[in-house]
Amino acid sequence: MPAVFLVGLLFALTGYVLVTARPFTRRLPLAPLTHLEASWGPAAALAVFALFIVSSLLADLAGVALAISLGHAEDSQLRYALSASFTYLFNLPTIFVIIRFAARSTWPSAVLGVSPVSAPRALRTSLVVFLFFIPIQIGWPFAVDQLWRLLSGSPPANQAAVELLLSADWPLLVVIFIAAVLLAPPLEELVFRAFVQAGFEKPFGRFPAVIVSSALFSGAHGDPATALKVVPLALSLSLLYARTRNLFLCILFHSLFNAFGVVLLLVLRAAGLDFPS
Repeated sequence: MPAVFLVGLLFALTGYVLVTARPFTRRLPLAPLTHLEASWGPAAALAVFALFIVSSLLADLAGVALAISLGHAEDSQLRYALSASFTYLFNLPTIFVIIRFAARSTWPSAVLGVSPVSAPRALRTSLVVFLFFIPIQIGWPFAVDQLWRLLSGSPPANQAAVELLLSADWPLLVVIFIAAVLLAPPLEELVFRAFVQAGFEKPFGRFPAVIVSSALFSGAHGDPATALKVVPLALSLSLLYARTRNLFLCILFHSLFNAFGVVLLLVLRAAGLDFPS
């Protein structure tokens, strides 16, 4: 019975995407690439991706080391708060490298997708994209969980941040919200969309660049089950950037996605319900 339900859910999600995606994407402008080509290529894109991963891993290690030095080695909440803070500090060189590469272009801001757009228009477009994405956001992770159960016989482990969110006190909840909604989207969109995707777009075209940036973005989110759950988000963000070439729209959509997830988990927690897995 679970297998039948899973197949039905996958067919429903596929049908939803096929029915709604084409008329929806037609409403988004297709940005020209003629004057927006990046001055870097795949090698630089992969180097910046590696720098981002290494910097993030070092931030985690620094958070753990500082927690141990403070005598709180077993305090997972403190370790997460320190690691989250260090992540953005340690990735300042990543941002610097991206800006240096962009500065070589004729239009440095435009090549990164930082084009002028009114705040109400950007928010409206991002909100419409997010509302289209909600059924996928709810259905796909559930389908991944059920598929994981069928193949492995056990549910996938929850992401560390999810586990903390379900048990954290209010100071840590504020830290998680700031990190997930305000800090992570700008950094990740700058790395994966504005730099990695643009770097692969130059020699290979839009669609291959979308696949590469989506795969790297998903893989950077941890274990295989979590990476699979992030695939629809990664593809949506990459396609949004490919069509509009507007980094602000991607950041707003990413922030809405993370905020929805945090609020949903807080509602489950307040209601005394377990996280579905």
